[in-house]
Amino acid sequence: MVDAMMGWYLYKPIAGYYQLELEKTSPGVFMLRKAVVMFLLKKRNAYDPVGSGTFVFHDGKLLIVSAAHVFEDLSKKGDIYLHVGAVNCIFHLGLFKVFLSKSLTMSRAEDPLDLGLMVVPAEIIDACNGKIVMVQEDMIETERNKDQILFYQAIGYPASKNARRAEKSARTGTLFSPEILVYSGSKKISGDVANKKFVDKHHVIFDWNGQENFDDDGTRVDAPKPNGISGGIIQGCFDYVPHSNGFYPTCAAGIITERDSAGNAIVGTRFSTVFEWFKLQPTMFT
Repeated sequence: MVDAMMGWYLYKPIAGYYQLELEKTSPGVFMLRKAVVMFLLKKRNAYDPVGSGTFVFHDGKLLIVSAAHVFEDLSKKGDIYLHVGAVNCIFHLGLFKVFLSKSLTMSRAEDPLDLGLMVVPAEIIDACNGKIVMVQEDMIETERNKDQILFYQAIGYPASKNARRAEKSARTGTLFSPEILVYSGSKKISGDVANKKFVDKHHVIFDWNGQENFDDDGTRVDAPKPNGISGGIIQGCFDYVPHSNGFYPTCAAGIITERDSAGNAIVGTRFSTVFEWFKLQPTMFT
């Protein structure tokens, strides 16, 4: 139930705080796809995918940041579940508070950020046993590194494809194993899309071509409908290594918020803006 209100690192809880440990791997190589989670409802006996989210660490707390509209789609819809791919588990979420970037009287179209967050419950932290991957501020795209980015990738859980997998799992009595989407595209700027609410300072914008995509092995595949990937992560890629299962130099660029159909683009709110929002609203974490 949602109560709505206004790198790659591992952590272990110690005396109410978090001890961060940098995973021993090549400098700048982050498995950011393991920070992405999926929110689900239940339709009859099958899980019903709603949207994605991203683990973020800030001010001593583990958060899930997503698009505001994902949390709104979960509101008053019954029991809510969370799939954590890093440990391949689905958790039931009880009552939790959600903080949104917009006021309750503001429409989605009036909110250029489309952000929401929740604090991860302690029981999920304990169950994940220190294996959660998260975004931290020193892992994000900045003015210093943005010119080194070759392309962007959107990472999230497509709803339609995973709904079919969930229905098959319920029908056959087998384990539901969601599939994540990694979509690559070249950089765009705000002038390439018609919607004037997108500005380069606050938004990551890159090309979306629904007819083709490339998997981790460089094989061309059809891109599924992107519905459901909102709330997932956009990563900036400094290099690309085929057959590596995502082990190549990246930074955390933004939170996916929508697809701009007219501009053939995926749009997200930059992590620099996300962390600035955190700092402007410190009461969200008390």
